[in-house]
Amino acid sequence: LDAKRKAEVQYNELQMAALGPNHPDVVRVKSVIEGLQEKIDEALKGLRTGLQANYEAAKAKVAALDAMVEESKATERKSESEGYAEFSKAVEELEHAKKIRDALEIRYMQERIEQNVPRTSVELMAMAKPPDEGDPVRPNVMLNMVLSILLGLTAGVALAYFVEYVDTSVKTVEDVERFMKVPVVAVIPQRVKALIDKGAEISHAEAYRMLRTSLQVSEKFKNGKTLCITSGSVGEGKSLTVFNLAFVCAQLGDRVLIVDSDMHRPRQHKILQVANRPGLANLLIGEATLEAATVKTAVANLWLLPSGRLAAGSIHGLLDTRRMKDLVQEVKARYDWVIFDAPPIIGVSDTSLLVREVDGVLQVIQHRKYPRSVSSRAKDMIEMVGGNLVGVVLNNINVARDYSYYYHYHYYYYPRRERAASSAS
Repeated sequence: LDAKRKAEVQYNELQMAALGPNHPDVVRVKSVIEGLQEKIDEALKGLRTGLQANYEAAKAKVAALDAMVEESKATERKSESEGYAEFSKAVEELEHAKKIRDALEIRYMQERIEQNVPRTSVELMAMAKPPDEGDPVRPNVMLNMVLSILLGLTAGVALAYFVEYVDTSVKTVEDVERFMKVPVVAVIPQRVKALIDKGAEISHAEAYRMLRTSLQVSEKFKNGKTLCITSGSVGEGKSLTVFNLAFVCAQLGDRVLIVDSDMHRPRQHKILQVANRPGLANLLIGEATLEAATVKTAVANLWLLPSGRLAAGSIHGLLDTRRMKDLVQEVKARYDWVIFDAPPIIGVSDTSLLVREVDGVLQVIQHRKYPRSVSSRAKDMIEMVGGNLVGVVLNNINVARDYSYYYHYHYYYYPRRERAASSAS
């Protein structure tokens, strides 16, 4: 390497002396450099071959050592496993021997106790008598009958209490007043129809006359004229309550207007068998006047403003308009009673808007239909939006089943002449 460096220095000096590449000195020095480079390359190649051979030998030696280590570990593990198996077997044999010893000791103690206990003599008091024919020992029919009756009565009472416990629906007036803190202003019996079909003289009409009286004497509805009747959910009987209350008010000489504001499920026009258009919806958008939309019914002193019909989706928000507020005041000046048939307040925003504009609100609750939570939620929504909740109408009472109402109806609402006819028969 030193000789090559010296030759390269000499070659650089010759180039700096401006000698050409074919100059003899330049050619000679360049030849020397190339010869030295070939020797260096051969030396490096030999060194590389030697190192590779040493590496392979060392690698083979390491592999052999690893194999010896693994073999030693395997031998050690096998020895340990065989020793543990022998130990476990010895432990099991010891436990088995202990159990045999304990059993023998217990048996020995029992034998000693039996030897020390004094024997008692057996004395025959009487001979056993076989049962007479036709008098079986088992089964005891009478005892089984008594036990079956008692068990059936107990199970029936327990089941009745369980069903009553899991049933969270409204069942009594006390339920309403205890859980909702609202008075019950009327109790309506089961299977009541529209009074236009039966007339105001049937026994059920008295319940609605009592409802009218309760409203007239209520401090919360004092001097009120506009009344909104709603419920917590569908099918609780609010539309029938609206019509029958309006019917008895009209029969007693009051000028009554029914406003069917339930545009989702209108029913008043079906009860009175009149057209549903034009109506409230058409009036609120300016398609009809109040006079044109109001229908004089076949019942004296009773008028109907039906719900009307519009294209689907266009009825939302109609009750939240200035025209609706003005309409409430206008009909209030014309009639003695204005009764609004409103949609169920839960899930329908229109009802929340309407209850704020009227003098009072009645909530109809169907007996034993929905959980108390539904009715309580409806009551809270009425009060939350500023409605004046006058009371609750408990509807669809099964008088025959709920004995707490039986006396009330049959000895108060039941007309005297019908009681007399029943007594005569």
